[in-house]
Amino acid sequence: MASVPHYIADNFLPEAVHRRLLTHVLGVRDFRPGKIIANGQTSYCPESRKGQLSDDRLGEHLPAFRSALRAAFGEICAAVGVPPFDLANIEIRLAAHGDGDFFSPHRDSFVGNDRTAANRDRIVTAVYYLHRQPRLFKGGELRIFPFDNSQPLLVEPSDNRLVAFPSFVMHEVLPVSVPDGAFANSRFSVRCWYDRDLPKIVS
Repeated sequence: MASVPHYIADNFLPEAVHRRLLTHVLGVRDFRPGKIIANGQTSYCPESRKGQLSDDRLGEHLPAFRSALRAAFGEICAAVGVPPFDLANIEIRLAAHGDGDFFSPHRDSFVGNDRTAANRDRIVTAVYYLHRQPRLFKGGELRIFPFDNSQPLLVEPSDNRLVAFPSFVMHEVLPVSVPDGAFANSRFSVRCWYDRDLPKIVS
């Protein structure tokens, strides 16, 4: 058993809400190559990350999705070993991983100048998966690395599943295969971060 504190909820959204959200996501057209942030710079780095991101914020489905994330906040914090904190924001970003896409090992928490520029701390990462049925892609598992030398945790990107873990934990997206190459058959996810304001410095 991997020693990674984590949370998994299958059937996270009511089925009717899930179906409407999936229909919305399949209609999004502004996906573009994802970038990475390092040392204050945002850049395209295909040797580390291949995938698509969208600025779409889930349209009319956003309130219901945010409400579900907020409702699960306490349970998630307890499961991942993070003390409850004042929630400043929930970041939400839509992603798609198609044929050959992946995301090499990384952490979601900001450090150094990137943390100061963001003016917030990412405390907990949550990823919600949704895709067509039957699933027509292969791979794309989320691999979360433990704090010790035990086996990493592998999480299947199952439809209507939410997984959460501390944002400072190393993790990666394993390569995805979409045999027919159709973008609509990609591994879609909504990436979320529970944020805390930076601590105020008292002089």
